[in-house]
Amino acid sequence: MYFNYFKKKAIKQYLIKQPKLLKKDYGSFNGCTPSQIEATITRHKLNQKYSYLACFMFVDRQSFESSRFGTQYDYQEIEKEYVSSSPSSNSMLSNSVDFIGGDGGNDLGGSGD
Repeated sequence: MYFNYFKKKAIKQYLIKQPKLLKKDYGSFNGCTPSQIEATITRHKLNQKYSYLACFMFVDRQSFESSRFGTQYDYQEIEKEYVSSSPSSNSMLSNSVDFIGGDGGNDLGGSGD
């Protein structure tokens, strides 16, 4: 019970904070590497325990599978885990970048502050 709660909380944190932090750190969240995602998580003190899920959410499959996570985790199993743990009531599939970016752009809305 608590395990799933903390995982959902981490996923929500990644969905809300990670794109803005990647944009701040690297100018964009599109095209970030797994190591940049991990560095941003560490730098900004986000939950590191589920960083493999953040990597899954923000990189394409090939980048994920060629990262250190690709040797530790099966992509399809991570996809199932993400969908079952997603804090959203709708099932967001695979890359959340599509969900966050909408039209694939880097504009995350807001006033830019």
